[in-house]
Amino acid sequence: MEAYVDIPWAPSGTPVPLAFGPPREIVAATGLTGVRPALDRVATACAAGGFAVGYVSYEAAPAFDPAMRVRGGSGMPLLWFGIHDAPLPARRTARPYACSRWEPGTTSEAYAASIAAVRAAIARGDTYQVNHTMRLRARLAGDPLAAFDDLRRAQGHGWFGYVDTGEHAIASASPELFFTWDGSDGGVLTTRPMKGTRARHTDPAEDDDARRDLVNSAKDRAENLMIVDLLRNDVARVCEPGSVAVPSLFEVEDYPTVWQLTSTVTGRTRPQTTLTHLFDALFPCGSITGAPKVSTMSLIAEFEDRPRGVYCGAVGIVFPGGAAAFNVAIRTMVIDYDTGIARYDVGGGVVWDSTGADEYAEALAKARVLEPTQIDVDLYETARVTDGKAVLEARHLDRMAASAKWFGRPFDRDRAAHLWRSLPNGDLRARLLLSPAGDLRVESAPRVPPTPLTAVLAHDPVWSGDPWLRHKSSRREVYAAAQAFAAASGHGEALLWNEREEITEFTVGNVVVELDGQLVTPPVDCGLLPGTLRAELIALGDVVERVVTLAELPRCGRVWLVNGVRGWVPITLVLADVG
Repeated sequence: MEAYVDIPWAPSGTPVPLAFGPPREIVAATGLTGVRPALDRVATACAAGGFAVGYVSYEAAPAFDPAMRVRGGSGMPLLWFGIHDAPLPARRTARPYACSRWEPGTTSEAYAASIAAVRAAIARGDTYQVNHTMRLRARLAGDPLAAFDDLRRAQGHGWFGYVDTGEHAIASASPELFFTWDGSDGGVLTTRPMKGTRARHTDPAEDDDARRDLVNSAKDRAENLMIVDLLRNDVARVCEPGSVAVPSLFEVEDYPTVWQLTSTVTGRTRPQTTLTHLFDALFPCGSITGAPKVSTMSLIAEFEDRPRGVYCGAVGIVFPGGAAAFNVAIRTMVIDYDTGIARYDVGGGVVWDSTGADEYAEALAKARVLEPTQIDVDLYETARVTDGKAVLEARHLDRMAASAKWFGRPFDRDRAAHLWRSLPNGDLRARLLLSPAGDLRVESAPRVPPTPLTAVLAHDPVWSGDPWLRHKSSRREVYAAAQAFAAASGHGEALLWNEREEITEFTVGNVVVELDGQLVTPPVDCGLLPGTLRAELIALGDVVERVVTLAELPRCGRVWLVNGVRGWVPITLVLADVG
């Protein structure tokens, strides 16, 4: 469990960003009746000097107003906060991760049908504006904190928060402020609703045209103004009469992938106002519901096919003394540790003159912030091909098919086999490459017979949880660094090892050692590629899986590098060169 907050606001004297380790106390609510008492507990803990970092999900809304209708069953607590005594001196360094292709859960045709249903509700007079959303999903393995780092770099600036509950990781790179509050009687409450979007362009002239179009759009200004009026009413519920103001209207904010139209609403809170009172008055933010809020939320529950969860709720921090800052949890990724599934929701405000095509395009434009999480690398398989026949062909193709499925890219198995079989006669080293788009190509060269090698232990450990170690891909930074270290030490190979001081593999093949009368190779969980020859040897019973530690290496007899191209390569391991 950990948390990280990077926001452009904090009480006087409090540095940001702030990183936190495991909390000393967890405050959570799984049912509606527990939400308000949980917020009160958060406020009490912070009044006593604690920091609280967490979230309030969209489905918590009926706890603040029973008239609000939501879908149930998000599978997460409605509210979750970690209470911390103090921030850490520095945030930990994120470890590697891998993410498959993000897939929309809704087709453009289905989304257009939903927009038509929303417009029909507007025509009936049931609502003026509805914030309609859809969900994207991907597989994510490795460290979610690294995905959060990519997400916030792609977003550029905003109200960023990361919360690891132990069961889920919430990575929120929201550009939208829900509210800041200084926590005092008569303190300033600030909200900044965001409504109105245009996609950015690489061409400066087109980009400027998009900005100008947003500024001059009657539709977007009308949407924004509707939400400003809604927020003025909400803010007035907890602020002194006459103190509510709109210091800025229709400001354009620039982000790497979109232009956004924002406005600011402020007020001075009444004496005895609490954090719970603020959520009573403001939650959820009107920019992600529509107007009127209560009746429109009923329509959202009808038109959307799943609970929103943390998305469209709020992620934030409460400081010692009670000052607080929360975002509107858009541009927010939620990773389920149990399933390995990441979800990311997008949407926009629908009014009478909205079209299904435009709304779908706007939603996907907002999802462009996810592109850095999909690293464009080739998957590949290198096989020994003799006179058109690939050695261990089925195992190679099975492994590529499994990796392609994980990353969500198409794979034509028959074409892959055909490419190998179409190679000229001879003893070849043939590499089959699969692009992110599913394009296949093959490269080949005469196979060079292997010779015995000397090897040194790699200088730095690998992380056993690094998902890239389990897929054969063109992302080879870990292996390249180890190879460079070995070469600088005068050796032809490096034996990798992990953070638990367990050996894993060589840079171009698996490792087999003689130990206690057996031929053993490390399990995949140690952090290594499931090699094709390795799998064949285990299936035949020639080799068994077993963890081998660095401390056990002096007891090992012979050592081999094994892979499908070279076969068994004798290795002389030079332990004296460690370090």
